[in-house]
Amino acid sequence: MKRLGLRARVTAAFAVGALLLAASMALFSYDLTRHSLLEERERTAVRAAYFDAAVVRTGLDTEDPDVVEVLRSLDTGTGRRPLLHRDGQWHSRSAEIDGSPIPADLQRVVRSGEAAVQRIMVAGQPTLLVGVPLSDTASYYELTSLREVARTLQVLALTLTAVAIMTAGSGAALGWYATRHSVRPLTAVADAAERIAAGDYTTRLDAATDPDLTRLSTSFNRMVDELVERIDRDRRFAADVSHELRSPLQTLAAAASVLTRRREHHDERTATAARLVAEEISRFQRLVDDLIELARTEQPAQRELVDVVTLARETCRARGLPDDLVRAGPGP
Repeated sequence: MKRLGLRARVTAAFAVGALLLAASMALFSYDLTRHSLLEERERTAVRAAYFDAAVVRTGLDTEDPDVVEVLRSLDTGTGRRPLLHRDGQWHSRSAEIDGSPIPADLQRVVRSGEAAVQRIMVAGQPTLLVGVPLSDTASYYELTSLREVARTLQVLALTLTAVAIMTAGSGAALGWYATRHSVRPLTAVADAAERIAAGDYTTRLDAATDPDLTRLSTSFNRMVDELVERIDRDRRFAADVSHELRSPLQTLAAAASVLTRRREHHDERTATAARLVAEEISRFQRLVDDLIELARTEQPAQRELVDVVTLARETCRARGLPDDLVRAGPGP
């Protein structure tokens, strides 16, 4: 896998940071809201259960009470369900008499004379159970549905999740925007490097563009100055060496010419050696001339656009090669 670029890494860092921050805030908000809602609902349910337990206790104190009618007299609405455990039997205001939702541990606590509160699941729905002791033989229980609270918390969780995702997207967009402006100086450095590679040695960076990149700009300009100085030094060295070699080569060429003109007075081996020496000296002279010409063309002021095909054909003619070796065709 290819490594991510600088812009992609910074953008990903912004997105991850925004997501973590949003997720932390969302979890904190959700937990705080959940705790507040459940605590408030629990307080309300406990007050209502105590009030209803007092009504039931008053109804049971009468002679030969009708338990079902006493329970039906309670104003519990649709969100609360009363249950009465008396003399080992369960009573409710409907035909369904069932104490199975009541945990055994909570029943023992209530029978011992202490009120108890517990969150349980009844038929797959969250429910708050409040138990209030009425007497040694009677206990009152009230089941309060927490379905609305659960639904509210579900909507809150979805909303906070959407907000976290949107925050992460905003962080990514902010990171992309920030890196676009942050890497602009680096783009200028890359453009300057390309122009220098193309031969424009006058290219420099403005050190005053970004105070934070002053050191980079200064170092880059110093590097270009040293590069130009080295190229100029190498060019002068090549030119000096070529000029220094030209004089001894001319002397050798003259001597080789004399040997070549007098080769009929020498034996075959000496004549062959003289011919080879003359050819190599001539080749050496061409190399020195090319080196001098190359040193001259290294100067930017002497550069000019040329037709490559024409130049190649002229070179072939200068080397004694046919022109048809060079063919111009469409690019790749």
